[in-house]
Amino acid sequence: LTFTLARGLVIYPSNRAVANIRATNPLKSIPAYAASSGDSENGVRKTMMLASLMVALGCMLACAFGSPMVAVAGLLAYSVANGLGAFSVFSIGQTIAGPRCAGKWVGIQNGIAGLSGVIGPLVTGWSIDVTGNYRVAFLVAAGVVVIGMVCWGLVVRRVEPLDWGEL
Repeated sequence: LTFTLARGLVIYPSNRAVANIRATNPLKSIPAYAASSGDSENGVRKTMMLASLMVALGCMLACAFGSPMVAVAGLLAYSVANGLGAFSVFSIGQTIAGPRCAGKWVGIQNGIAGLSGVIGPLVTGWSIDVTGNYRVAFLVAAGVVVIGMVCWGLVVRRVEPLDWGEL
């Protein structure tokens, strides 16, 4: 609501647009899932994750520096990017953990991911209080996306089960 008012958008049409976009999220994952199923899990799933993060980075920068209409377009495009990569997070985690540790791994992964729901609003509120606009909040989000790109691109070498005996 505050973002809508800060950008000078009308509340009701904006809310309806967001609701319609969110309702299509499962549909956006279907083509990405179909493309990533098969023998080349490592290449395709990592590629989907990195592609979704690249789109997300552009979207966060569009929201930070664009006009109100560019910001709305950035949020729409981010929704598509989210659909491209969201399903891979769990399938990659389960694959890396292997059948014996998948539940624990994904539980820890979800616990850490849930911290964004605590930290994100705090950072966003603080940055808006300090600057009076959303630019810094979107730039922080862009920074988190860059960290994600580095981790998925360089830290996660291959999407294959870890050999827990070597660790």
